[in-house]
Amino acid sequence: MILNTGLLPISTGVACISYGSNAYPNIASFYEHSAIINPCQNNVWNQNQVTRSYGYMQQIRAKTETDTASIATLIRYTDTATVPFLAHAITIDTHLPFRKGENNKLGLSEKTPKILSNYINGFAYTDSILGIFLDKFKQDSVLQNSIILITGDHTILNNENLTSLRNYAKENELEFDGQNYVPLIIYSPDFKKSTFIDEVTYQMDIFPTILPLINGEDYFFKGFGVNLLDSAARHSRYYSENTAYTISEKIIRNDYISQINGSDDD
Repeated sequence: MILNTGLLPISTGVACISYGSNAYPNIASFYEHSAIINPCQNNVWNQNQVTRSYGYMQQIRAKTETDTASIATLIRYTDTATVPFLAHAITIDTHLPFRKGENNKLGLSEKTPKILSNYINGFAYTDSILGIFLDKFKQDSVLQNSIILITGDHTILNNENLTSLRNYAKENELEFDGQNYVPLIIYSPDFKKSTFIDEVTYQMDIFPTILPLINGEDYFFKGFGVNLLDSAARHSRYYSENTAYTISEKIIRNDYISQINGSDDD
């Protein structure tokens, strides 16, 4: 929801279940063709409903619940979709219990805690599957003129696993600061150089960062974060995290977007 609508989760309950039929600001409405590629059953997290509520034209079910199937379905969609299009492919194998990491293809030491071995191997698997898409990207002129965003919906390691990973990293002289992070990689043909932001950012920054890249500067809702490409904005946030959560909750619970969309007033 944060990525697609710029809104934040409600404090209790699940917005996609309790408020799935609400109207939401979204980035999908900027595109003539759009789809969510879902490796899960279509009714998981009320996807049948929120796909439409988030502005997508269709939901495409991958053949199996694997990242291999999800990325293969994404590639088939990009081969046939009419430009401009938006495709949101969901990965699943980097979620607990990291089932794709159980065979330890990386050959990690037997001293590595099992959950962490599965975790590291599982992410290596998903990286390799993403690599298949990126290899196609390098050879496809349409994709090369596209924006590519890779991110995650939430952190996953609990404190016990973080402690184990921290100890493992220390024993093996690996770099690890002991914190949970969500990855965020954005490619755009408009970027003239690579930029690495090493300061604290938020998932709520993704929506306002994407809007200018898709000519959405004048969209009625800018989200609660800041454009990460704007250094001044990163250091002078209008909304605190607590304020953003409070306002977002009121917008969702009162279906406020439906009210302003149904009004002739700005």
